[in-house]
Amino acid sequence: MSMAEKKLHRFEQGWMALAVKEQLERKGIEARVVSQPREYTTLVLGGVQDRADLYISERDFISAKHVLDEFLADGEGAETSADDLPARKNYRKRVVIFSLLGFLLPLVFNFVATLNFVEMKRRDPPSKWDLWVLLVLMLGWTVALIIVVDGFFLRLL
Repeated sequence: MSMAEKKLHRFEQGWMALAVKEQLERKGIEARVVSQPREYTTLVLGGVQDRADLYISERDFISAKHVLDEFLADGEGAETSADDLPARKNYRKRVVIFSLLGFLLPLVFNFVATLNFVEMKRRDPPSKWDLWVLLVLMLGWTVALIIVVDGFFLRLL
């Protein structure tokens, strides 16, 4: 696009931006869709955070706005508010996974750190840092157990 671009609309779902872009191109209006990067958790947990911005040259902005208004008025891509959306199907899955992560991650990381410390003690000669490493390891276990007991078990009561 040779002229300066202007954002026409932000869509909460990328497919809507692509559909409007296709309609604009059928009418001879150049458009560009810019998607936001996804978070790693949405990829892991199967959620969608697929916002997309639609950019138009300033020269075509008014005619593109009319095409967008027609698209939204036809109900093809009617925007819905968060109150109108049904609950996500994977909500329970997310709750379970995040609960388990809060419970397991501190324990797993400290277990691996303990195994590494034991392996280091077998392999290497004694060092002046051994006491400090052991203190940090014990502090890590203490914090992990506090997090697990306070953050997980006591909240269930």
